Amino acid sequence: MKKLLKGLGLGVMALALSLSLATDASAALTLAALTATSSGALTITSNAATGALIVNSGDATSAASGTVTYRSGTTTTSGATGVFSAGSGASAGISGAVTLSSGTSTSGVSGALTIASGATTTSGASGAITIASGVPASGAASGLFNFTTGNATAAASGAVTLASGTTTTSGTTGVVTIASGASAAASGAVGLASGTAISAASGAITIASGTTTTSGTTGAISIKSGVSAAASGTYASGSGNGVSSGTVTISSGTSSAGVTGAVSLASGNALGGNSGAVTIDAGTSDATKGTITIGGTNAGVTTINIGTVAAANVITIGTETTTASVTIRGQKEPTEAASATDTILASESGKVFYVSGGAQAYTLPAPAAGLNYRFVTAGALTGDVTILATNLFEGSLIVAGAVVDCDAGSTLTLVNTTDNLGDYVQVQSDGTSWFVEGQALTTAMLTCTG
Repeated sequence: MKKLLKGLGLGVMALALSLSLATDASAALTLAALTATSSGALTITSNAATGALIVNSGDATSAASGTVTYRSGTTTTSGATGVFSAGSGASAGISGAVTLSSGTSTSGVSGALTIASGATTTSGASGAITIASGVPASGAASGLFNFTTGNATAAASGAVTLASGTTTTSGTTGVVTIASGASAAASGAVGLASGTAISAASGAITIASGTTTTSGTTGAISIKSGVSAAASGTYASGSGNGVSSGTVTISSGTSSAGVTGAVSLASGNALGGNSGAVTIDAGTSDATKGTITIGGTNAGVTTINIGTVAAANVITIGTETTTASVTIRGQKEPTEAASATDTILASESGKVFYVSGGAQAYTLPAPAAGLNYRFVTAGALTGDVTILATNLFEGSLIVAGAVVDCDAGSTLTLVNTTDNLGDYVQVQSDGTSWFVEGQALTTAMLTCTG
């Protein structure tokens, strides 16, 4: 026995050694209850390529079976403990699989499987855990990595949780990153989906930042395509296809005491070209297209602002087709009270100017197709109201029941001496001239001069 132990390089044995050896290729080597007092390396292998190596605790009939522990030895000073490696051997063909699993349970819960780096007792960071498929030879693909719970036949399958650890004081919890690897070509896709359901509803997917328990703000959630030297990727958000497709809701959360958050739909800023378009549209239908509702579904006042910045905003509602129609309910014309002098802007097109009081002078902008303004006597005039244009006025006015021709005029005047509330004049442009219409109760109250 001593010669055998010395030949195996095991040194002095503290416990019994059970060996079963044979000279053929299929020989099995079984070791049980082995402890070595030497601090040197311990290598246990079968003696042939097909020999099995089994390390297990004994069977138990009524209690728990024994524990099996694999680890490198403890160091008592500053040295690093040895590396522990578990793997199948190298192969000219396909290398063997490595399986970590708890035992099968016939009537209870099977054992838990925990993979964790060791705890640190002072200020050092705990070790990282890396689970990855091996690096392939040039030109081949690396192996798949599957992280799933087991299949269930009649109950729910197990949950999968990816989370960084909890911090107990003031530190920030770790970041959780799910990403495909970097690539010299196209990087891999990342898919986030609940499983397929055969006869019931498939599982929901919830992406949410954590809850705060005191006064802190909950974390932001950003879903976007990556930065690109060319065009960035498309971001699509929608419900899946079906007999009836699902609803898509974009909303800020409910507020118990303060203001709810804003919801913004905007294309990105452009440094050298045009910024992207934003389109809100109901889908194509073989019957009637869906309705688009902006505001008005909840009680309260809804304010819709379109083009509130000082820029050349162009807003088009509807199309020039035989079936197009636009209905705007509760519409109000923009208005302005009298002022002494006013250079009217093209952006004020459609405005009604209510004039009264002393002398006033309004200068129209350069003609542009579609521009229109109305001037209405809303109070007693103590001075004339003049409307001036760089291009000529054309049209006719009804004054005291008579038609007054406005031919190549440059000034319209609401005269203060015989004014009447409700007298008006309106101008509109075709892009070249200003066409006028209006009426006044009293003779010479409304004039057109050159």
